Amino acid sequence: MNGLSAGTIIAAVYLVVIIVIVIIIWAAVHKIRRKIKEYSRSLFGVEDFVKGYQHQAEHVNQRPRSLNGMTDICLPNITSDFPEFNYNEVKSKSETLIKAYLNSLEAENISALKDPQYSPDLKARTMNIINDLQSRDMHIFYDNIVIHDTVISDYLKGNGLCTVKLQSSVGYINYVKDSAGNIIKGSQSAQTETVYVTEYTYIQDITKLKESGFKLAIVTQKNEKFINNMLGVYNYIGDLFDTVCATNVERDMTKTDMLLKVCADLEVEPSDALFVGDSYVDAEAAQEAGVDFAAVLYGWGFRKKADAEQYNCREYINTARELGYKLP
Repeated sequence: MNGLSAGTIIAAVYLVVIIVIVIIIWAAVHKIRRKIKEYSRSLFGVEDFVKGYQHQAEHVNQRPRSLNGMTDICLPNITSDFPEFNYNEVKSKSETLIKAYLNSLEAENISALKDPQYSPDLKARTMNIINDLQSRDMHIFYDNIVIHDTVISDYLKGNGLCTVKLQSSVGYINYVKDSAGNIIKGSQSAQTETVYVTEYTYIQDITKLKESGFKLAIVTQKNEKFINNMLGVYNYIGDLFDTVCATNVERDMTKTDMLLKVCADLEVEPSDALFVGDSYVDAEAAQEAGVDFAAVLYGWGFRKKADAEQYNCREYINTARELGYKLP
C-alpha cells in the first residue's frame, strides 16, 4: 500500500477523527458562548453573563423594597376607634425608632433608646445584640440611612387592645468589621434595602384589658376611706383594679413608697410598670421608683406639655380619650 504500513494508516485515521472531534467541540463551544453573550446582552445589557448577573443582583438589592400598604383601608377604622389618632405623628415616631435602633447598634450602647416611649424589651434585645457583637470583637456599621416610606400594614383588634402595624422601607450601607478593622461582612459601597416592622398597641376596652392579664392599681395620697367610697359609687370601676394604695391614719407613706408597694404586691417589676399622673409629685415619685410615667395634662397639676417635659415622660395625655390610644 505504497509503502505505508497498516499501523500508520490506522494512526492517521485516528488523528483525522480526533481533529474532526476537536473542530466540532470548538464550534459547539463557540456557538454556545455566542448564544450566552447574546442572551446576556439582551437580559443584562452586557456580554459577560457573570458580571451582568452580579450587576443585576446588586441593582435589585439596592432597589427600595415594596411595602404591603393598607393605609387607605386601615386608617378610617383606626380614626373611627380613636378620633385623636395622628397618623403622621405615629409614622414619625416609627421612623425615629428605627434610626435610634440602628444608631444604638453602631454606637454599641442604647443611649439613643433612652426615651421612655421605647419599651424595655426593645432595649434588652438591642443590648443582647451589642453584647454578642462585642464578645466576637465585631463592630457593625450603618451608613447613609434613608427611610423611603412608612405605611400602615395592618390593624388588629382583640382582648381590649388594638394594634397598628407599620412597615418602613429602609436603605443603608451595612458592613461588619473585625477588631483589626477588616470588613468581614457586607460592603462599604453597596446599598442594602430592607423592610422594618413596628407596632403600636392601644387600649380600647379596659375591662377586656384586665381579662387579658394586665394588672391595674390605684396609687393616691388621698384618704383611703374617701377613695373606697368614691369607687363604691362607681362600683364597676372599682372592680377593674387589683389593688388600691391610699393614705390612712395608720400608714404614712410617700407616693414613691406606694408605687413600690403596689409593684411588690402585684409581683411586677417597677421597670415593667407605667404610672399615669397629673402632677410633679406623681412624676418625681415615678422617677424615684424607676417606673415609666405618662403625664396627664388636663388634671389638677400639669396644664401644658412644657410643665411636664422635664420629667422625661413616656407619653403626654391631653384628653381622657387619649388614654386609650397612647397606652400601654
